[in-house]
Amino acid sequence: MSNIKQTSFFSLCLFLHVFLFNLVMVNSNGLHFYWQENLNHKALFVYFLTALSGGSVYFITGHIRKLVAQKENTNFDHVWPILSVLVLSLLVLLLAY
Repeated sequence: MSNIKQTSFFSLCLFLHVFLFNLVMVNSNGLHFYWQENLNHKALFVYFLTALSGGSVYFITGHIRKLVAQKENTNFDHVWPILSVLVLSLLVLLLAY
């Protein structure tokens, strides 16, 4: 499976995951569905942006790993902490604004 197909599939799964988790809420009174709140344009746009940003991070991380693996024939375990710091800083940036 190509990297673009994997990223598209990952983004679609992430969109559905966020959509379904926001659609249903369970509390002591039982199961509640939030159809109207979940199907408005603003909510769908936020879900789409979440899936797009997650897919972008997935694609960029895979691309960077491939580039590092091609440059070095050694163990490239040091890439994960660097990418983790990058993703964490992007999350902090998104939450700050």
